Amino acid sequence: MKILVQIASRDIEVTILRKHIRHTYLRYRGGELQCSAPYQVSEADIRHFIALHAQTVLRWIDLPREDVFSFEEGFPLFGRNIPVTIEEGPTHVFYEGNSIKFRIQDKDRLPSLVLSFYAKQTVQKAHELCSIHPEWVALFQIRHLKLSAQAMKTRLGSCRSDTGSIRLNSLLARYDVKYLEAILVHELAHLRIAGHQANFYRLVEQALPDYHERRKAL
Repeated sequence: MKILVQIASRDIEVTILRKHIRHTYLRYRGGELQCSAPYQVSEADIRHFIALHAQTVLRWIDLPREDVFSFEEGFPLFGRNIPVTIEEGPTHVFYEGNSIKFRIQDKDRLPSLVLSFYAKQTVQKAHELCSIHPEWVALFQIRHLKLSAQAMKTRLGSCRSDTGSIRLNSLLARYDVKYLEAILVHELAHLRIAGHQANFYRLVEQALPDYHERRKAL
């Protein structure tokens, strides 16, 4: 049985699987959102359950393409392809700078583990960039900067000037750090100027004179 649910103004198809189970579960596999539910649970209750997990659902369906998780040429990290191994065992990531090992019991959870690692590396590298550019504090009038990262399909970054929060696309960790730097500067400039008018780009170019070249290459 398939139903359509609306989340954040998006119609999302859900396959309902009735089973002899006690609780309701959601999963996303092969591009399909599935909801396993006991026979006695009504469709209205299923819809309510999905709505309660709306943010999780949106995060699942906005995951990058499967080829992001193909490491035939190594693991992409800030412009390098480093040796990678994947083994079964208690979930953990071993990263020593020149190699990386993903240990995981359920291989279906590898994409979420990889994205979590990329998010951590993106935030860490962004903080490093801010620390080696102390002039940015005055230029962008940074007071309380909050950095986070997640995989996004349509955005490279976003910010909220009222809270000083910047969210970066964690997949920037796959590419040369200069591209992360360009997006970080772009969002830092938005903490001062909301739109993309001429004074916004003048501010960006004060921090990165070759900003436009970097953006074109992305």
